[in-house]
Amino acid sequence: MKLIKIGTSNKNDIVIDGDNTVSRQHLQIFIDDESNVFVTDLNSMNGTFVNGEIIKEPVLLKPYDILKIGNTLINWKAYLADNVSANDAYKTIVDEDDEQIDYKNYDPFSDDYVSPKKRKNTVFLWFSIMILFVVGVGLYFYLDYNKNSINGTWISADNKAYVYTFNSDKTFIRDSAGTAATGTYKYLDDKTIKLKFDDFVASNYDSLILGGNETFEYPYDGDIRDEYFGGVFEFLNKSELPIKILDFLPANYDASDDIKIYLSKEIYSKPAIRWQQDDWWYYTKDTLLELICDTKNGIDLDLIIKPGETADLYVLSNNSALLSYDSSFYEHDKFYLSEFNKAQTYEGDIFYNDYQPLWWNGDIIYAYMKKEFEYRCRVDEDRMKLNGIKFNRD
Repeated sequence: MKLIKIGTSNKNDIVIDGDNTVSRQHLQIFIDDESNVFVTDLNSMNGTFVNGEIIKEPVLLKPYDILKIGNTLINWKAYLADNVSANDAYKTIVDEDDEQIDYKNYDPFSDDYVSPKKRKNTVFLWFSIMILFVVGVGLYFYLDYNKNSINGTWISADNKAYVYTFNSDKTFIRDSAGTAATGTYKYLDDKTIKLKFDDFVASNYDSLILGGNETFEYPYDGDIRDEYFGGVFEFLNKSELPIKILDFLPANYDASDDIKIYLSKEIYSKPAIRWQQDDWWYYTKDTLLELICDTKNGIDLDLIIKPGETADLYVLSNNSALLSYDSSFYEHDKFYLSEFNKAQTYEGDIFYNDYQPLWWNGDIIYAYMKKEFEYRCRVDEDRMKLNGIKFNRD
């Protein structure tokens, strides 16, 4: 999985110079675990265009798609091809119409394949020829089956850390950068294979962009210059599948070098201090919080919300975090976000304020977890193409 950010800010992976129609944080390219490449506009001023059409939500890029931001064309395929850490996206920069062996019309029993030997008049010789013929055909099919069998270990041609091992008992192991997943497989037809994982794995990703028209900005001076600011809210999974939260991206991420995310067992605790005029701030006990992400200290986010479950999240960053005055909830067909309030640290403790609902302003990157996948699959001796990704037999 890889995230590539593009804009005029020097903190982006791809920096655009000399085009004032491009925003500081204009768009992001996301490569998921299945090597699919998606592009998402980050609320830019002049928009992001794929094949001349402005996009309003994440779009899956295809090999010949043209990507444009402002007045600048983005050669995204060249970037992926030249960037070693992005090589797992090779499937998006190859021509799917490359020459393939047509197994469907391949007939090993055509007249050109077998030249029957002349039969002898004796009964013994006739039976000998028949036996040799049957043994020869059986041996041919045995060798041909093993030559084009999926059984064995396959290593991605573009990412050596992405490996599949298929066993003769219809089980498999997928190793992605040291993370192993097991399951069973079966062919649905001569071109389609079904993989059934033993546990849930992430499918294609999506993103939710939260933001409003009127913004509230914390002050960035005085006694609170070293504190963390952000929001607290509830995330309810209404779908029938687990949802994996992959990342939180504050709207002003370039001004922050640390993001902390806490999982709370209980948002509302006890009133603590009266602070900032007449606002009531509420103190959250340390025993009720679990730190699940800390970018500065190398704690990666790994949060899965099961169907019907709710996660209470504090999302804080060490900068003048932007919040938005807006509704107190956000409803999606698969999840429901509510109880938005501003939050911050103060002298090592964490507080929230419910005086006025404020949205946390940024992107939530997530993926639905699945167990079953159907992929196009073709094996040609020591080469395999699975879901568009090329593998070599080990």
